[in-house]
Amino acid sequence: MEKNLGGTGDDRASSIVQTSDGGYVVAGYAENNNGDVTGNHGGKDYWILKLNTDGGVIFWKKSLGGSHQDLAYSIKQTSDGGYIVAGSAFSNDGDVTGNHGGTDAWIVKLNSDGNIQWQKALGGTKVDEASSIIQTADGGYLAVGNTTSNDGQVIGYHSPSNTGPGEAPLSYDYWAVKLSATGSILWQKCLGGSGSDEASSVIQTTDGGYVIAGSSNSNNGDVSGNHGDYDIWVVKLAQDNLATNDVVKDDIKMNIFPNPAKDFITIKLDYFTPSMDVTLIDMLGRTIHTQKLDGLTTKINTSGLEKGTYILDVTGGTKKITKKFIKE
Repeated sequence: MEKNLGGTGDDRASSIVQTSDGGYVVAGYAENNNGDVTGNHGGKDYWILKLNTDGGVIFWKKSLGGSHQDLAYSIKQTSDGGYIVAGSAFSNDGDVTGNHGGTDAWIVKLNSDGNIQWQKALGGTKVDEASSIIQTADGGYLAVGNTTSNDGQVIGYHSPSNTGPGEAPLSYDYWAVKLSATGSILWQKCLGGSGSDEASSVIQTTDGGYVIAGSSNSNNGDVSGNHGDYDIWVVKLAQDNLATNDVVKDDIKMNIFPNPAKDFITIKLDYFTPSMDVTLIDMLGRTIHTQKLDGLTTKINTSGLEKGTYILDVTGGTKKITKKFIKE
């Protein structure tokens, strides 16, 4: 079996998976509006095709995007029989909303017929793209790709060392973004050094964590042991998004209750000094609130927080402990 699909322009496939019915779904992009391609919004669109078991029949096809360049790089079938697609979008019209400037990673959830259920443009004002996406064991998603942004939803970018006055940063970081089942960001993490670090693929591991593979020419920051030029760079993340080289010192014992919480949480410690602070951080790494501890027991108002997961960081002198809680 072989099959040519497309029109008179530049039409390319980036990802294919076999579907539960024995057929296939293909994701890539198309820049024309003839031949097999219909519904193009202008420029290059995501082009998604559902094929039968021998690839000879197109069950359905979808052009997704806006008036600029929108490129799909990864597709997976989801547990509900639909599909999750990841790539990049330069558009901010048509099917694309919420672009932060420049190129954003664009995540699109489709139902089994290829119709959009939701879409999310993710990133900052520079170049952000998703090269691989998986559905995770909790029903959410993990997208990985690359970023040169350090604003918007991107926090922790490692600035390049190869730029002079007036030059724009050209070096990528790995960018990992954990999404809920409906596309809300649960956490994000930039990984890399001052060179260029480009993530290509991600899998979930049996312990609930993740392994990301790509390439890197850095030899600082998160990257060590580079052999010269670009190396394959493999990174293991724990389930809670802390890289294996991240250290959280549990020098103090801390209980948080209730957890999940609604209007208030109480933290109870086994150690206290007047210099100790507690900082509340969201899963994008933003500081939401900081206050001095009242003593071994401190109450914190959480009524104004949006639903989601948060980090409590207690520090004082050389003592430190970090724990998470959920706001319902």
